[in-house]
Amino acid sequence: MDLSTFNKGLKQLVNRARREEARNSLKEAKDAWIEVAEFTIKFYKHTKLEPSFRNMLINKTEGIIQHAKNLDRKIRMSQTLSDLSKEQEMEPEEFKEEPLNQVESKDQSSISKTELQPIEESKSEDESIKPSPNNQISEELPDVPFKAPQKEPEIVDDSEYKNIPEGIKEIKAPKDFEVITPYDKEEIEKRLSVDGDMSIFKYDHEAESSEDEVMNQGNISIESENKKEAIICFACGERNPPGTKVCKNCGTKLA
Repeated sequence: MDLSTFNKGLKQLVNRARREEARNSLKEAKDAWIEVAEFTIKFYKHTKLEPSFRNMLINKTEGIIQHAKNLDRKIRMSQTLSDLSKEQEMEPEEFKEEPLNQVESKDQSSISKTELQPIEESKSEDESIKPSPNNQISEELPDVPFKAPQKEPEIVDDSEYKNIPEGIKEIKAPKDFEVITPYDKEEIEKRLSVDGDMSIFKYDHEAESSEDEVMNQGNISIESENKKEAIICFACGERNPPGTKVCKNCGTKLA
């Protein structure tokens, strides 16, 4: 197919599609535009064309396909609206009122039928209502853990505190108790095992001794066995000088 034949056939198809769309024949217009797109695709697939002209045909074809999709959406929307209008136009069924005597007779007949049922039939119904073993609550559920009651604390009658408010009493502290630390139990050992420069934490006499050691390099100094070790705070793990009673880091009493 040459270019002149393509232009002639394309013009006829486009005119037919526009004519159907002007008549508001959406289904026929959609089919005509799809035929235009197929005709264009067949031409540029089987004909050697310049790249620019080929890209132009591809873009035009994509626009035609999108226009056909829009027409299809309009068709479905109009179909939905027509269905809704048909449902609204349908007349509701007339409600027929039954006479009161007829309703009472029906109720009495139904009651008489239920009263005349045999006893065996009612028993079978009761058995069918019983829950199945799968619906029953399992008796093998684990028991809720029971917490043993704590002993009542001993109250101090003669308290050394005289300004205690009413309703509050002093209790005796237990003799045996466990210190619970808020960190790892091995935190102190881990800190001691870390090698680091601790000279900034030394006091004046310790700094002087370190300077003497630097001056006397090469000489081996033997520490006395009676030298006291540093006190480690059990709450925060801070090293405190010998004889310290209050931790310099957290303020905990050490002795």
